[in-house]
Order: sequence, then C-alpha cells, then structure tokens
Amino acid sequence: MNLERVQNWVAAQAALPDDRWLLRTLAYGGALIAMLATEHGAGSASVVVVFLIGGLALLATFGPDSHVSSLVVLAVGWRWLASVADPLAWPVVAVAIGLFLHHAACALLAAAPDHVELPGSVYRRWVVRSLVVVAVTVASWLLVVVLDGRSLGGSVVLTAAALVAVVGGAVVVVLGSLERASGDAAGP
Repeated sequence: MNLERVQNWVAAQAALPDDRWLLRTLAYGGALIAMLATEHGAGSASVVVVFLIGGLALLATFGPDSHVSSLVVLAVGWRWLASVADPLAWPVVAVAIGLFLHHAACALLAAAPDHVELPGSVYRRWVVRSLVVVAVTVASWLLVVVLDGRSLGGSVVLTAAALVAVVGGAVVVVLGSLERASGDAAGP
C-alpha cells in the first residue's frame, strides 16, 4: 500500500509543469544561499544545522502552503543571530536575498495547485517586483555600511532621508510596472 502511494506521488511530481520545478529549484536554492552565507559569516559550518535547514527547505518546496517555509526562515535567522559577530558583513545581503527568494518562490508555488501553469504575465510581474526588493535590500545595506563607516553617530535625519529616497525609487519602479501591467490587461 505504501509503495503504491510513493509510486503515485513520484508519478504526480514527474507530471508537473516545468515552471513548478523551476520555482521549487529557486525556493530550495534561495534557502541554500541563505544557509551557506550564514555559515560563511559564522566562520564555521555546523553539519547538523546545514542538514536541518537543508531538509526543512526541501520539505518546504514540496509543501509550500505549509508553515515549513517559516521554519526555514526562523532557523536561518536563529543561526545568524547566534553565530555571526559582524551584522554589517557582506553575507547579510546574501542571507536576506536568499531568504527572500525562498519565501517568494514558496508563496508563488502556494498561489495555485501544482497542476496549474501560471500565465507568463504573473511571472514577469513577480520577477520585476523581486528585482525591486533585491535592489532596495542591497541599497539599504550599502547605506548602512556607508553611514557606519563615516561615524556620523546617530544622524537620524540623514538616515531617514536616504531611506525615503531608496523606498521612493522602489515605489516609482513598482507603480510603473503596475501601469504597464494594467495597460497589457486592457488589450490592444
């Protein structure tokens, strides 16, 4: 009975559309990037943590509508906080982007049943919005590193102005993509 279940599950996975496999690969890859960057930032790798997070990430890609993806984010965040001494080190950007990629890909996987192939417009909007998030993440990190290096010591006004500029730029890009998307939906 169990062997038949496994065979049916494997057959169902083999019949999935290619876009689903790509999203699963992105979700797993994002978690691996975050985990490996955390281990690099820690200066040493814990085999137990690597296998735990890797296994959770694999489970999350096959059950994206469960809470396992949240456990992946929590485990990587816990490992980062417990083991990385320099919160401004470059691996924090890789961790943030990896966790975002994992979370966003799992969310898109959970948006529709596995057998449904999403239209290309959904993927185009997803990619544009994801690139905006990545750009804002990198810009914010660079802003923090530059301000920390200048030892401006609590310049709240400068920090707020810079963050408003970064977020404003992101809003302009997203609004532009929404206008183009609504123009596409209206038809010729």
